[in-house]
Amino acid sequence: MSGKKSIFIVNYGGGHVQLTIPVIKLLKDDERFKVNVFGLTSSRTLLDKHRIDYFAFADLVKTGDDEALAYGEELAADLPGDSPVPLEESIAYLGLSFLDLVRELGEKEARRRYDYMGRRAFTPRTALERAFALVKPDVVVATNSPRAERTSMLLAKEKSIPSVCIVDLFGVREMPWVGAKNYSSKVCVLSEHVKKLMLAAGRSDEEIIVSGNPAFDRLADPALKAAAEKKRSERGWTNKKVVLFASQITPKAPTLPREISEHLFSLSQKQDDLHVVIRPHPNEELNFDNIPPTATISGKEDPLPELLHSVDLVMTMTSTVGFEAVLIGKPLIALEMGIQSQFAPYSEMELAIGVNNLADLEQAIFKATESTLVDPSTLPELGRAAESVAEVIKQAAG
Repeated sequence: MSGKKSIFIVNYGGGHVQLTIPVIKLLKDDERFKVNVFGLTSSRTLLDKHRIDYFAFADLVKTGDDEALAYGEELAADLPGDSPVPLEESIAYLGLSFLDLVRELGEKEARRRYDYMGRRAFTPRTALERAFALVKPDVVVATNSPRAERTSMLLAKEKSIPSVCIVDLFGVREMPWVGAKNYSSKVCVLSEHVKKLMLAAGRSDEEIIVSGNPAFDRLADPALKAAAEKKRSERGWTNKKVVLFASQITPKAPTLPREISEHLFSLSQKQDDLHVVIRPHPNEELNFDNIPPTATISGKEDPLPELLHSVDLVMTMTSTVGFEAVLIGKPLIALEMGIQSQFAPYSEMELAIGVNNLADLEQAIFKATESTLVDPSTLPELGRAAESVAEVIKQAAG
């Protein structure tokens, strides 16, 4: 079929690519569109796993880029040897981006800025200009990451190309630019709460679509409830109040996750009907000398969607697991004990009971399990986010 509309999707790694993959699959099923995926950094691993074609910075290198590649080789020499990103890709990304910085600031200031900020100093305009020329987009799509994604939105605006920004969570950190009026033609957000933040930041109502996060659509799988009931039975949780602590790395307070966990161990030994599940972050080392029989450590082999459906209450600091819990109707306690809590304002958005002192945790658990915390009408329909975002993109493409 000729004359297909060109969709250009700029993809960062982590939760960002997990968000876009379900959308990419839906768009690829529609023969009216050609989907061009720009796979950045660690997004390549998941894109490969899902057999999604993509191009990257190394594919944009041209004859005459010797100066950029020399910078790239210099900067890449400091990278760890076990990176999942191919060396040639790192050299291309670092080199093209750093040369942009040199041309903007001069080499001395560019080096000073890079030494201080690292890759956060980059606005990879040259590479994105080449990508635009390659795919000739009718619509540009990106998440709320600050470098290549932000640059793609700015270029789309300059070139009067429609654009869609998909905000993965609350967007608090990125609100100064993502929330700016006309930053993108449309912005897809997590919930009505985030829409209010966008409106307060300057976005107009017609720019904002409450779509939900496509990465969370998997929670709507009807098989999960039966699997959760089986898990509760097998683990002896049937008559228990099961509390999940979704932990995470806290660089400014490295002992905090252990302190919270051990406090929960103590509470579980005081209350006959309480069982505690500790879920470390995948990159977190959280080991204990003594784990009471009233507690369980949940590892990577324990599927998170199934686990969430099997517990009665969830608590976390800023993990996305907190919002996933809210989506399936689980009470949430927000542990507001770290400086990063401002970036996941669960209690401020009336999604959770906020706790800033471990001494208040026991009462918060009782309160959370005995009351309804969240109005379901303020949340997007579970399982429809990818479909909603894909439709916004199609309409923007024309």
